[in-house]
Amino acid sequence: RYGSSRIAWKLASVVNAAATSGRCAVALWIVESLLPTCSAKARSARPARYPATPPAGGGIRVAIRDAAGLRELDGVGAIPPGPLPPGMSIWIDAVAPSPDDVAAITAALGLHALIAEDILEGNQRSKIEVTEDHIQIVLFALVYGDPIVASEIDIVLGDRFLLTVHDADWEPRETYHLRGGALGTVLARGPDHLLWAICDDLV
Repeated sequence: RYGSSRIAWKLASVVNAAATSGRCAVALWIVESLLPTCSAKARSARPARYPATPPAGGGIRVAIRDAAGLRELDGVGAIPPGPLPPGMSIWIDAVAPSPDDVAAITAALGLHALIAEDILEGNQRSKIEVTEDHIQIVLFALVYGDPIVASEIDIVLGDRFLLTVHDADWEPRETYHLRGGALGTVLARGPDHLLWAICDDLV
């Protein structure tokens, strides 16, 4: 949380020593004075989002798996209107979407406006947030080189759907569990299984 485990350990040790010796005011002062410094170090160490390179022809891909099999379509208009029927699972994969695209996608899925803001803002830390209806996750795909490039991936899991938003330098269909046309098999087991398949490759 503070940029390195050593900083966190030292901070905890000093605060604990001050608190256990009865100097609660000293402990509070230490936290208030050192935490901004530690947070600044964490922010400076945060990887910058890789510049988006939108693919030609748009970058919103919709995969629908139901009793009829797997269908792959393009564009926001391909997202089925909710609520989705039982037996249907969909995956919306948005590659470097525009603000209008993000607004349209989140509206179609009934997502909170704050999720749209998180997606557009970028430079998030890795996180997971659980609400009554959705699970929002931010992960990073690392491209090892000099320097190491971290590409942000925003993920939202909802009732019968999975949304992934990322830049064009990461291709989820080339990840281990989705290669060779395996998407239909994975998505048939539900969007939560697709989430596992993607996260398993990243971590």
